[in-house]
Parts: sequence; structure tokens; C-alpha cells
Amino acid sequence: MAGRPAAPVQILPPNAVLIPAAVAQQKLGPFQLRLMLDDDMHPQLEWHAARGLLKNSFDCPLCAIPCSFVAQHDTQDGWRWKCRQCHQRHSVREGSFFKSKVPLGKLVWFLFSWATEIPLHHVTWQLTLSPRTAVDWGNFIRDICAEDVRRNLRQLGGFDNNGQPIVVEIDESYFFRRKFHRGRRVNGLCMMEVVPDRTAQTLVPLIQQWCLPGTHIISDGWAAYSNLTQLNGGVYLHDVVVHQDNFVDPLHPEKNANCVVNSALPDNCSTRTYVNLCGRSATKDTSID
Repeated sequence: MAGRPAAPVQILPPNAVLIPAAVAQQKLGPFQLRLMLDDDMHPQLEWHAARGLLKNSFDCPLCAIPCSFVAQHDTQDGWRWKCRQCHQRHSVREGSFFKSKVPLGKLVWFLFSWATEIPLHHVTWQLTLSPRTAVDWGNFIRDICAEDVRRNLRQLGGFDNNGQPIVVEIDESYFFRRKFHRGRRVNGLCMMEVVPDRTAQTLVPLIQQWCLPGTHIISDGWAAYSNLTQLNGGVYLHDVVVHQDNFVDPLHPEKNANCVVNSALPDNCSTRTYVNLCGRSATKDTSID
């Protein structure tokens, strides 16, 4: 008489696991995420494993053999990894950043809500989370994004796909409150760096480091920027907007410093001098992705 079939050692077949490029191309919205509201955890675990959010297989740390993927309905996620040799059990969340008592489905909805800038108090109410849990997860996600930016720094400007110079707005600021009593979150490719002073000897090397040849630079009338068109044999275009007069050139609206002037620092930022660079389209006043 045949015994019971052996438990699987994977959540789903390896060929069903998506490569990172395929995950990045996916468009997700509330309709696609409705699966996270289902009480059946197995489809949710498959969804996570297919996108690399959970391990698709797990080796026992003591025995170094693949664990079985077994149902255990008295646990939060309904399934666990179980070693066939030492019988130790491990959470399906092992090795992921989902180590939390919050249900997986709620965490995915929280990530979606954070990425789409839904106000935190709305998310807290909709997902029935405690305010402290919501704040902790918001800070955690922000830290992950900040680390990703630090690891993948990119130069700004250069030319777009049509061969047109990409605009990079540059401004130096002494932050202790919102500049000009203005401030909002801006989209696009930006960088900010602490500097000891606002001299040309400090600012020009940063411009050369972060702005690609061909960049159309827009700045205020600070003297340190006066020779930008002469750098490296004239690889940059340069226009000036005098903030005391206006933030948008009345004759040429595409010449403006709205992006960088309106960008705001975190509320807990210390009092320092920063140089800000924000990239946007060469043909219209929108940020580039």
C-alpha cells in the first residue's frame, strides 16, 4: 500500500518564480491586490514567492537539507517549513523583511498605500493597524528606500532620447526651516549633499561629479555659478533665474527653479548648508523619472 506523498520542498515550481526584471515591469493596483484579502493563505504565499518576497525553498539551518512546506493552520500564515530530519519548524517569513505579527496581506496593502502616497492616518484606519505599527513600518520602508538610493547613485542630466539637453536645477540652501516658507515633496531624480561652504571651489566639483555633459543647468545668480558654461570646454548650458525677482522667467517659463526651491527636507533635518540638484524634462516643466 502506497504511503502519503512526500510534502513539497518548494512553495511553487522554480520556473514560476519571476526574474527581477519581470517583477519590475508588472503593474499593480487594488484590483490585482484583491488576492491579499482572501482567507486562503496558499495563493498569497505563492504570490509572494513568485516575486521573491518570500523564499520559495528553505534549508534547515541545523541539518542543511531542504525543509518540507507543510500546512499548519494554527499559525498566522497557515503554512510552515518543517525539517524532515530534526523536525524543527520555521516561519515562511524566514529571511524576508516581513518578520512581523501583522498579516502578510495587510503588509502588502501597506506597501502599496505608502508607494502611492495615501495618508498614513487613512492607511491606519483602513487596515486596522495601531498608529505605532503604521509609523514603524513607514520608517522601515523609508530606510530601505534611502539605502537603495545610496547604493545606486546616478548622475543627472545629459541628453534625453530625442537628443535634447535635460534640465538640472541647482540651488544651495542653509536649512533650518522651509526656504521662503515654501516646501513640498517633488518627484524625479534628485540629489542633496552637505557642503562646508558655498564657494565655487566647493560647488563646481560637485556639479562636474553629478551632472553629465550636455546638461542644461538652471541656477540662481550666486557668483559661484558664473563660469559654468566654461567648464570642461563648454559642456554645459546655463541659465539664471534670480529668486528675488521671480522663480519662473516671465519670458521663458521653461527656465524656472520651482523643482529644487520647493523641495523640502525631513522635519528632523539638522541645521546645515546643502547643495540640491533636481533633474527634469528638457521640454516641459515636469520631473524626469
